[in-house]
Amino acid sequence: MPAQSSPTQPPHPHKNPDAHTWVGPEHYNGNRQDFMRREVMLAYSRDEGINTNGDDDLAYHQVFFFGNTRSLAVTGLFGCTCIVAVSKRGAWVCHLWEIPLFTHHDDDENPPSGLEQAKTFHNGAIVPLRRELMRLRTEPVYHNSTYYFMGDDTDPHIFILVPYLRTEIGAIDYSNEFPTTVPEAWGHEQMGVGSMNQKIKDAIKDVFGRTGNQPVSCEKVLYAPMRRKVPEIGEPLGDPLYRTHRGKVLVQYQPATSLREKASWRIWFEGRELQDGHQLEFPPLRTPVGNLQVAKDERSNSHEDDPQPEPPTTTQEPQARPRDTAPTRNIHREDSFYGYPYRRLHQHVDGQNFRFAQPTPLNHRISPLRGNFKEDQFPLNDFTGEQSCILSERGTQLSVDKASPNPKVPV
Repeated sequence: MPAQSSPTQPPHPHKNPDAHTWVGPEHYNGNRQDFMRREVMLAYSRDEGINTNGDDDLAYHQVFFFGNTRSLAVTGLFGCTCIVAVSKRGAWVCHLWEIPLFTHHDDDENPPSGLEQAKTFHNGAIVPLRRELMRLRTEPVYHNSTYYFMGDDTDPHIFILVPYLRTEIGAIDYSNEFPTTVPEAWGHEQMGVGSMNQKIKDAIKDVFGRTGNQPVSCEKVLYAPMRRKVPEIGEPLGDPLYRTHRGKVLVQYQPATSLREKASWRIWFEGRELQDGHQLEFPPLRTPVGNLQVAKDERSNSHEDDPQPEPPTTTQEPQARPRDTAPTRNIHREDSFYGYPYRRLHQHVDGQNFRFAQPTPLNHRISPLRGNFKEDQFPLNDFTGEQSCILSERGTQLSVDKASPNPKVPV
């Protein structure tokens, strides 16, 4: 039986999904609102939500899609703008503050002029947005590779979540979730400043247009900012207790169950129905460290689906695999690993870890030191003798653990 929810917490699902399968409204008796409340809360508890508590005008967060289900969430939108980029390789989200980027406080004694507001918006929103999108487009995920987070081969989709214009208290659409009488905010010229929404869209299309050959899918999604029922009562509109589905976005990813199946992502906006253009299935992608978009415990059972690798180049005779060890497979690799030199490194996948064994001494080797390192920050160490290291997925990082010298690993 699922645990019972407290009155201040989102309801628990009435059933759990299968392994390596995302949670959906069907696990909440078909209630999309309860689904959004709890799954966004859980995403934040796993550090899969954007943090907007800093001082930066543009806050952003990024997750990679590997062999586990992943989420990326946004909560507390009640007037700000949110941009979500999703590709076959991962998801990225950024948050643009309504004040001071788009407007100013109503009671500001010295409000900015139209020119000053335009400058604030350009420097605080457009410039960092272009910079971060350019990074996703042009910086390799792995050093010395052609794998890009938002490359054309990843079929990127961009979603711009834009608020409706607020209405005065007492109006028909005051705090209405689905307004019918108000236009989008920032979609028209004001104070001599052109449509800010259009400037965001133009910046996105410009970055993708200058760095690729395919037009990027860019969709604008409108949402109604929540308003206080009684303006004098200052209940938090940021919804820190996840009491509402409104002002929330949730990206979900699930890996392929085998190399014959497909991985997939989808994106939910508030409590709305899932649209066809908000989901994608695709064959699992390969990376320089193997096929990581197949469910972990299925990799060792999916080796027959892999193309046969080139025989490894080594100065030693291959060792026979002991019968009592888990099945492994060798993947011939190139002459660089994350940009660092080595001769020939061969990968052995046992379904849980990625074991890299080097059968010949090298002057430069991946250090077998214990610790967490970002993918582009593996330290080097000069040593001789036989060494190996075990790498396992851990979010967007890989953990490097010390292994014994002279490992008896089949090569």
